[in-house]
Amino acid sequence: MKDVLLFLFLFLLSIIHHAFQYPSEPTPFQSIDISNDALLGLKEFGSQAINQYDYPWIQYPVPFHILFNNKSARYAHFGDCPPFFPTSVHCGEIPSQQSLVLVTGCSSNHFCATLNCLYSMLLFVPNASVVFVDYGLSTKELLTLSQHFIRLSPRFNLFYRIFNFASFPAWMHISTPTMGGYAWKVISYTDITMEHNGEVGWIDGGCRVVDDLHGELEWMRRDGLFSVYSSGTIGDWIDENSLSFLLKSGIVKSVNRSAEMCSGGYVFLDAGNRTRIGPILDGLVKCAYTKRCMDPVGTTRKNFRQDQSILTLLIHDASIPRSCNSHFHVNTLFHQDSVAHCS
Repeated sequence: MKDVLLFLFLFLLSIIHHAFQYPSEPTPFQSIDISNDALLGLKEFGSQAINQYDYPWIQYPVPFHILFNNKSARYAHFGDCPPFFPTSVHCGEIPSQQSLVLVTGCSSNHFCATLNCLYSMLLFVPNASVVFVDYGLSTKELLTLSQHFIRLSPRFNLFYRIFNFASFPAWMHISTPTMGGYAWKVISYTDITMEHNGEVGWIDGGCRVVDDLHGELEWMRRDGLFSVYSSGTIGDWIDENSLSFLLKSGIVKSVNRSAEMCSGGYVFLDAGNRTRIGPILDGLVKCAYTKRCMDPVGTTRKNFRQDQSILTLLIHDASIPRSCNSHFHVNTLFHQDSVAHCS
């Protein structure tokens, strides 16, 4: 009798265990082979629990359709500021009535440089709203940032949000050898363009603004987008697997390998000009969420410039004349990290 009861107990236990087991890939769908025509148009992108256009082994801490469509999954405590921040700092959506919104951010290793960047933006473009994206600051650094916000917030319109890496696949993390393809940067500033139907600029934390950005903003208003020239050509810095994905999906229609590169760290977009830049934003966002596109297996910073290369291809494909063009110069200082200091 005891043997029968033990058998029944173990049998029931196995049923319960099976009922509450979750598959490692929370989806019935298979990843699509990029060699076939199903890739064209990236239909139903962001509608499944996985990104069906990406490598099938990628794990999703948050189901992909939730991550892609729900901003609160992308930012930790979205809408709630740290309790020690001044109440004048905003931690939620960007109000639609803002004019120019400048975006920057950092993790711990670029904290001092980004503080300098923040002050330079507010000094030379005081009417802009500024969004600071936290990519992994320590508590001590947050307290320091709060002290700077206390000084600045009475005079300037400041926003803060925390990029929630825990919600994203491991390949997108800033701590990987390829810095997650800088997908987190693209997602951050394109999210702002979805909230704010106006002018948006991403400025890397290592930059130092030294004028009112008149040229950059004028060229952006004419073309819908402006990104300054960077050294090299598409042929120097594109990965063939990424390019294949972009062409087969229809994100880009053609490629000129001798075309000049743009900067991925200094980008200005007129989000209200959807006719002009809508296809660029759409392709950039879809690529940012797809490792096959933004950070293919085998790529490094020595053979591929991730977000910079993708942005450059999209800009040339859309025939934006003043971007990626060495004839259009700016005064902003780049790569100032080594001379940055905190005070």
